[in-house]
Amino acid sequence: MPAPVAIAHREARDPAHVGVKAAALAAASGAGLPVIPGWVIPLDASSDAIARGRGALEVGSGASGYLAAMESVVPADLTEELTRRAAPDDRRLVVRSSTLLDDDGRWSGAFTSYVGVGASDLATAVRGCWASAFSTDALARCRETGIEVETLRIGVLVQSFLAFEVGGTARVRPDGTVAVSATRGGPAGVVGGRDGLEMIVGVDG
Repeated sequence: MPAPVAIAHREARDPAHVGVKAAALAAASGAGLPVIPGWVIPLDASSDAIARGRGALEVGSGASGYLAAMESVVPADLTEELTRRAAPDDRRLVVRSSTLLDDDGRWSGAFTSYVGVGASDLATAVRGCWASAFSTDALARCRETGIEVETLRIGVLVQSFLAFEVGGTARVRPDGTVAVSATRGGPAGVVGGRDGLEMIVGVDG
């Protein structure tokens, strides 16, 4: 299984290796912006889970695919290393999916993320991110967009958990302005397209 990559490492800036979400954080970190330290399990680490799920789909339902993907193995030494590096002092973790589809609005909120994960549940959360390729929603989006589920690869981003007062996203528009979408609490509703107030910030602030 590919080794995890630190967000601060140059290797993590390659979306083809770690997914768009993780690569964007790595680029921000490299530019000197404040980014919560973390690690990324590369996209290719999900290949066994995806293969298991796809095989189960051939003889069963989407639920069969999900359950089969959840049976994939996350090596104990990998979770131990991630826990040691990302969660010293038994800190809670945020475990998020990172894919090549993260910058496509049609896939907003399609893949699973977990907030407040304990070290003992890290391996399960990693498998859950991989298996989310076989959720009813993700399979429907595959059909709608013409993507074969077996081609999906899901990286997993692991960072320390911080409680949110406000969460959201910021996106640079072609004209140089920034579209900021935010809501009270965590950003899940914004990322999933269900919540949030958007405002446009000009180059002069």
